[in-house]
Amino acid sequence: KHGPLTPCKYFLVALKISLLTEQQISLYELLEQSDKDNKED
Repeated sequence: KHGPLTPCKYFLVALKISLLTEQQISLYELLEQSDKDNKED
């Protein structure tokens, strides 16, 4: 039986999600920068 999610578990899940989205955003930024570099050539 699983107990109700505690605020601590919610926080950990939210933290994981925020870290994942931050990594994705940084990847998108790197891709955009590479696109700009290619266009400048």
